Amino acid sequence: MRDFPLPTGSTRIVRPRGAPRGYFDATRAGLVRQRWWSVPLRRAALERWLRRNRPDGLRVEGGIPSGQTTSSSGTLLEAWYDGRDTTAYAAPQLHLGYVARGDHTLVWLDDFVDPRRARHRVVPVSSDRVTIRRVSIPADSPRRRRVATATITEPATVRRLVRRFDALPGATVVAVVRGCPMMRVSQTYRLRFTGPDGVYTVTGGSGCDPSLTLRRHGSVVGPRIDAGSRFFSRVDRLLA
Repeated sequence: MRDFPLPTGSTRIVRPRGAPRGYFDATRAGLVRQRWWSVPLRRAALERWLRRNRPDGLRVEGGIPSGQTTSSSGTLLEAWYDGRDTTAYAAPQLHLGYVARGDHTLVWLDDFVDPRRARHRVVPVSSDRVTIRRVSIPADSPRRRRVATATITEPATVRRLVRRFDALPGATVVAVVRGCPMMRVSQTYRLRFTGPDGVYTVTGGSGCDPSLTLRRHGSVVGPRIDAGSRFFSRVDRLLA
């Protein structure tokens, strides 16, 4: 937020009375900040400036100005930085909004940092067997579900899958879905790990909210887990 470029002559201001409150709900569990500027350009000129001066790493859904949501309160760009994702918090989001005021434009930036839930339970590395079950359901023909299964006992493969699962971060405190396309096929997964330290089952599905639940002997242990974008594809390779 501090380094976001704005046209020369822009001035920091307090939030004007009656102005939009921003994209993020400050009552949610997360770090939310908002800053306002008065920009000495009309709206169309500001949009041209933003197209020419978009910061590196800033993604705009649909481009400028097509990636806008416009209402009576102003224009919101679905824009965010590809910030660094860590085990403590998800990649920070930043949204840009603006509203015309005569011969200048009021601009606001919202940023949001979503903390992750701390993981305290993992699948034991002593697990020596994993059974995988994937159910695929086509969106246009839900009765034509397909089931794929595999049982793996090869030690190196089991250990590798355990380590990949145990390295996944906890899910975020606030569920935020961005850029979720329509799924042609929904998929759910169940991974059952067995070994001398017990039976651990991982369940979840790919899609807009790729989170996982860990159970030990049928009881949920620990928080939900963020599967990210690669875990399910690695599981799929074991089912090929």
